[in-house]
Parts: sequence; structure tokens; C-alpha cells
Amino acid sequence: MPSSSTTVRSDFLSDPLLVSRSAAFSKFASFVVAASGGVVLLGWAFDIEVLKSVLPMWVTMKANTAACFVLAGFSLWCKQQGQTYPKSYPFSQACAAMVVLVGSLTWMEYLFGWNLGIDQLLFREGGEAIGTSSPGRMAPNTALAFLTAGAALLMLDVETKRGTRPAQFLTLADGSIGWLALVGYAYGVRPLYGVASFTQMAFHTAIAFTLLSAGILASRPSHGLVAVFTSSGAGGVMARRMLPVGILVPAALGYLRLWGERMGFYGTELGVAFVAISSTIVFSAWMMATAQALNAVAEERQRVQEEKAQQARTLEAILSSIGEGVVVADTNGKFLVWNPAAEKIVGLGAKDVSPGEWSRAYGFFLPDQKTPYPSEDLPLARAIGGGSVDNDEQFLRHAGAPEGRYLNVTGRPLRDSSGILQGGVVVFRDVTQQKQAQKELEAFSYSVSHDLRSPLRHIDGFIELLQKRLAPNADSQVQRYLATISGSAKRMGDLIDELLAFSRMGRAEMRETRVDLISLLDQVRRELGPDEKGQKVEWKIGELPEVEGDPAMLCLVLSNLVRNALKFTRTRNPAVIEVGTRGGRPGRTVIFVRDNGVGFDMQYAGKLFGVFQRLHRQEEFEGTGIGLANVRRIVHRHGGETWAESSMGAGATFYFSLPTAKQGGA
Repeated sequence: MPSSSTTVRSDFLSDPLLVSRSAAFSKFASFVVAASGGVVLLGWAFDIEVLKSVLPMWVTMKANTAACFVLAGFSLWCKQQGQTYPKSYPFSQACAAMVVLVGSLTWMEYLFGWNLGIDQLLFREGGEAIGTSSPGRMAPNTALAFLTAGAALLMLDVETKRGTRPAQFLTLADGSIGWLALVGYAYGVRPLYGVASFTQMAFHTAIAFTLLSAGILASRPSHGLVAVFTSSGAGGVMARRMLPVGILVPAALGYLRLWGERMGFYGTELGVAFVAISSTIVFSAWMMATAQALNAVAEERQRVQEEKAQQARTLEAILSSIGEGVVVADTNGKFLVWNPAAEKIVGLGAKDVSPGEWSRAYGFFLPDQKTPYPSEDLPLARAIGGGSVDNDEQFLRHAGAPEGRYLNVTGRPLRDSSGILQGGVVVFRDVTQQKQAQKELEAFSYSVSHDLRSPLRHIDGFIELLQKRLAPNADSQVQRYLATISGSAKRMGDLIDELLAFSRMGRAEMRETRVDLISLLDQVRRELGPDEKGQKVEWKIGELPEVEGDPAMLCLVLSNLVRNALKFTRTRNPAVIEVGTRGGRPGRTVIFVRDNGVGFDMQYAGKLFGVFQRLHRQEEFEGTGIGLANVRRIVHRHGGETWAESSMGAGATFYFSLPTAKQGGA
């Protein structure tokens, strides 16, 4: 059985749940970063020190720093929205470019000793500000972090031929600057958050940079380095368990060492030993726990692979045993499945040809056996394009099958759990014998129609002559006998006509289109006008939607149901006949025909739609017992259902369901 040769490394198959959570975290981070910048700007606007510097002895977050965080947060948010709303992408790029510009200009001020007037552009800061070399000017490490963060946002979706994303490396640099500053504040080590005598990075600036870098990395969780972190494989599990520990534990142990030394609990040598021993214990224990987790992942993966292998063997056995041909292809037209029955029916196996060559390669023709079937209209070609085909008839003829054969083909698109089109499948069978049997049945039907009706016409004709001949002398009993014979002959003729119509209805080709039920019902009422004569009828016609179906067949359905309603309400004055719709399953329209006639006993409802099944005597209500059987056959051919509800003397309601017309359909 052919199968796809494409393989993907399992370690880089992203976990959908992690991807979804990463995207949500990225949006959260972008909002928090932008909001923190906005809060600091409010602090500058209303001179609220706690908003500017958190603590009185700490350096303030400069106004242009806060503005850049607002721009960076908006840029990251728009990058996320840009996948759904492309118009937000230019705004995102503009915000990122502004961040890069401010970072670059600030660096130029430090390098060349310039004052470009951007430091005090938004708000003015006094000359005695803590940890500030030039009033209003952001720290040099802050400017560098903005430069890398802005560049990362500008190049967020740039990818090299090897799959590397430069933006992720720039983001790591940005995050490292923020993380070093946070560690510097925790350890009380000024060089980690301040460069020489220049302005220092504020505490909440460091937090914002750390959160911004994490948000940028999380915004594209299925690409580059981050794809390893969100992988569902062993590598992903190890990265998610070890990376946070590798970042947080050394920082925490280092802080505890410094704290103990400063409190005088131990000296430098014992502090170093404490860090070394603690690191060994923590990492060893965590590695053991990680190893157990990886083993659990490996065992689960092995179990899943065994289940999939068993499912594949079961599917292969099923495909090999069924009599219908099954062919599956991907969206490029590459055959993935071609079961033995398909090879037997077609007389050929899977070929490496493009969808445009399928008709020529396999010898597909229209039912006229002459016109080549357009490759783009073949059921499988339509299925891999997202379309569906039901009971398509085509003729197959090639060197391996010179006599040719008829196929009945049904096609469906294949989609994954997310609704993304993956390919298409067709199921088909050889209906050549059925076609031959159908021709023989049609010949038999003609013979029945001709050979049975001819004697009936003779009987009816001679009865009429006999009535005229005996008219002057025949008594009433003879006349009644002759009338009974004549009526029976006519009824037999009607029965033959109904049987032939019932037989044809099961074989007739359906011509599906949009059908306006209101127009169809108006046509039926005009045709049944003579049946209404002498009967007072009150019609109640509700809103009837358009449906999908064969207009001629559906006209016969309505005609049979309305004729029945007229017939069984003859004893009512007035007769009330209602036609309308009621709620049904999605994509289905349920139509009903209700009357106030004599009704029927529900214990016999199962017989109602059978051939020759009658619930009333012929003397009471005439009929052949075929009309409702025809209704059910037609509705079933449309993929619908039929049922009825009634009670004796209280009328009856007949229901049938049909596919609702598709919006925009022709």
C-alpha cells in the first residue's frame, strides 16, 4: 500500500497546548510591558515618585524609557494580531522602528558626548536625580536593550535557509541585559545594572526587559530555538524542566551565599562550599526527576506508537478485505492509499502522475463512453480541493480493460482535527452488472407496460360494448357486475402505472439544484384543483425555505402528500390542510403536511410507507397503496427521513426532511 515518504523529526513537533499557552503569554506580556510604561508616564505627569522609581533610593525609569516600553508592547501586541489582521502589521513595524531609533540616538549621545534633546523631550528631570549622569537620559545598557529588542521586533518573522531566526538571538541578548540588572539589584552589585558612572538601569526597567524578551520569544513558539522548548518530544521535556532550574537555582544559591556572608554566618570559603554542594544536590536531584519524566514520555510514546501500528495493521486489513475500491491522495495528488480492491476494479495500481494526468493515465470517460472525463472534475481531484461528490458515474477503459466498465464513485475531503485540508479520499465500486440489469429491467418494464395494459384495455373496451348491447334489457344486478369488472380493470391499470412509476423512481437520475418549495406547492395545488371540487378547503401555508433536491421528484412527494390530505378530509367541513416547517438537525429542513381528516391508529404507523400497505378500506378511500412508498423512496434518495403522527379521528401529520439549500449555491 503506497504511503507518504515525508518524515518529520518527532522532537520538533510542537505541542498544540504549549503553543496556545505561549501565544497567550506573549499577548499578556505585551500588555503588561505597555501598561508598565504607561503607568510610569503617569508618574512623570503627576510627579508620583513610587511610580517612577519604586523605592526612594533607587534610580527612576526615564520618561523616554517608559515611552519605548509602550511602543515595544504595542508592537509585540500588533505582531500577534497581525496574523489575523494584516493591516496592523505596518503599525507594529513603525513602533519597533521608533524603539530602535531612540536606542540608537541615545547610544550616539553616550559615544560622542552629544545632547540631541531627546532626553527631556517628554518631561524634565532635576539635575540631582539618583544614579543619573544626564537628566532624563536612559542608561547605556537600557539603550542597548532597546536597540536589540526593537531590531528583534522588526525581524521577528525573518528566517534563514537553515531555519534560524536572528530575532531570537537578539531577544536573548535583550533578556540577558534585563536579567543581569535584576541579579545586580538582588545581589547589590552595581556594575550589573550600571555602566561606569553613567545612568543606571531602573529596577522596574530590568523587570520589563525580562518580560518583554520572554514575550517576544513566546510569540513564535513553533519556530527556531523556541520550537525545541515547545516540542512534544524528549528534548522539549528536558528543556522545559532544566532551563528554568538552570537560570533560577544558581541565582538563588548565589543570593543565599551572599546573604549568609553579610550576616556573618560563615566566611568566603564556607560560602563557596555551600554553593558548590547545594548546586550538586539540587541539580542531581532534578536531573533524576527529569530522567524519570523522560522515561515516562518514552514509555508513553512507545505505547502510542504500538497503538498506531496496531491501528495501521487493522486499517490495512480492512482495506484489503472490503470489496469497494479506496484511494487516498494528499493535496498535491500523491497517492497515499490504493487498496487491493481498487487495483482489481481499475485494473491498474497507483501511478506517479499529476492530478491533471489522471484521466488520460487511467482511461476515465463520461458515461457516454466517448468523452474523456476532465481530470479537474474527477471526484478525487475535487476532494483534494475541498469538495464533495456523491454517486458520480464514470466509464473506465484502457489497455488492461478493453471492454470497459462503469464505476460509481463517492469522494470526500480529508481534514485534520483543526479543519485543515490534508487531502481527499474516494470510494468506488464496479456497477457494470447493475447497469446491464437496469437495462434489462427497463426492457421488462416496457414489456409489462405493453403486454399487461393491452389485455386490460380489451377487457375495458368489451365491457363497454357489452353494457351498450345489454342496456335495454339488462337488469340492475347485471349492470352492477359489469361496472365492477370495468372498475377493477381500470384500477388494475392504475396499479400498473403506479408500480412502473415506483420502479422508475428508484432508478431515475437525480438532478439536484436549489428548489423553492413555495413555488412547487403552488404548482401542486393547481394540478390538484379538480380533486378539490365540491370540497371546502382551508389552506394554511407557512414559510417554506429553499432546499437541495430534484424538483420533479420533490413535486411528486408534495403531490402525493397533499392528495392524501385532500382525500382523507373529504368528510370534514371545512377541510383544514397546513403545510409548513419545524426545527430539525443542522443543515436539514423538516417539512410537514397536516390535515384534520380521519387519521389512523399509530400502532400501524410502521406499515404506512410500505408498498401496498393501506390502513383504510378501498370502499372508504380509494388508492393503490404505493403513493407513500414512493414518498419514502424519493426522500431517502435525497438523504432525508419520513415519519408520521396521528390519532383516530383527529387528523394526521406527515413529516419529511431534506438538505437545506447552501448559501450562495446556484
